Amino acid sequence: MANGNAYLAGPSYSSGEVTPTAAKYNLGYCYLRKENYRQALNFFEQVNKPVSLNASELVQDAYLRAADCYFMSKEFAKAKTMYSTAINYSWPSSDYATYQTAMIAGVTSGSEKLNILKTIDRKFPSSELIPSVNMEMAQTQFYLIILLSDRIKDFLKEILR
Repeated sequence: MANGNAYLAGPSYSSGEVTPTAAKYNLGYCYLRKENYRQALNFFEQVNKPVSLNASELVQDAYLRAADCYFMSKEFAKAKTMYSTAINYSWPSSDYATYQTAMIAGVTSGSEKLNILKTIDRKFPSSELIPSVNMEMAQTQFYLIILLSDRIKDFLKEILR
């Protein structure tokens, strides 16, 4: 990371893939891997402009990584808005954005999470995320069954009093 920061602090130099934008993008990933989401977000937001339907692959990925930073910082409303933008633009990573939107929905509603997860298989049948989606659906259904079971037990205790 020190080399990336030194590169950005030095005189402007670009050659091929060696650009200030690439350096910021790479530094964003470095901080993301170190779970320093604020620093990562700072760099990704410098790269993810302009956000548009035809944004470059780099801009799209930086935008989604910025959304991930908000997600990991529990700023779910901001993350959801950004994931929704990716979905609305039908970017290649719309499957991932939909998956993340389901995870956010799961914070408050397991059934809403399941509803969103179910759309992934239909909308993105060749997605690499399908195994993760299926696992997440199974875990969420299991959780909902346990929750329902606990509610039934409480209800029966009330009735039998």
